[in-house]
Amino acid sequence: MKTFAFKNIMTLSLALLMVVFSSCNKEEQPTPEQRDISTEALGTYDYEMKFYDILSGTPQYLGSEYDESGTVSIKVNPQDDSMLEVTEGGELMVRMANIAATSDGFSFDIPVETHQKEGTVISVEGYNFYDAFGQKHDGLFDKNTKEIKAAIKAEVDGVPVMFTIEGRKK
Repeated sequence: MKTFAFKNIMTLSLALLMVVFSSCNKEEQPTPEQRDISTEALGTYDYEMKFYDILSGTPQYLGSEYDESGTVSIKVNPQDDSMLEVTEGGELMVRMANIAATSDGFSFDIPVETHQKEGTVISVEGYNFYDAFGQKHDGLFDKNTKEIKAAIKAEVDGVPVMFTIEGRKK
């Protein structure tokens, strides 16, 4: 009787350990929805950019004389397909990381990066500016309107500035 009970306990324990270890060893795979949500944003956008002074701690719009507009492309980052990148004229502007589905699209972060443009060092990173579901985000994509918006903090020659980019898919 003891042998039978011991065998059952050992079998049950071994089965339980196999389940635990197999679930621990599996990499967490994104669901098809998580994988596909960002593909809706791929394409070309007409954008408007607005600049803000952030030295006071509260963004202050600098005025329409500083606004810019143009066209950008959003594509999958070739080095990391969990990220998207925004380019203008083939030149990288920013990358979009930590893409998370929302009820009407997705939110994203903009990681810290340094660029050189015409001899000037420009450091960029996301700026938590947009509200969605009680949290601040660097950027949001709305799949219904096909609009994307992002807030970016940049430091140009040591001077901080924040700008927003709002674009509509062509």
